[in-house]
Amino acid sequence: MNKNQIIKTVWDLTQPITDSLGLTLWDVLFLKEGATWSLRIIIDRESGVDMDACEAVSRALDPKLDEVDPIDQSYVLEVWSA
Repeated sequence: MNKNQIIKTVWDLTQPITDSLGLTLWDVLFLKEGATWSLRIIIDRESGVDMDACEAVSRALDPKLDEVDPIDQSYVLEVWSA
């Protein structure tokens, strides 16, 4: 998959998770920083996002990414607040 396809696939996997947790999916980025690829999920919520929300998204998304396996190379999954 190319970078745009990866981002679309990950967005489609993440959106139902964030919706179910009362969060807004703000952005999905797949970028290379130095030698490391990062898959960065950016979330938000009117009342703010805490570490528990970031962890909940990460834990729910991780098995879905393993199942669909849209990314060939190794990467770091990061969930950030907007």
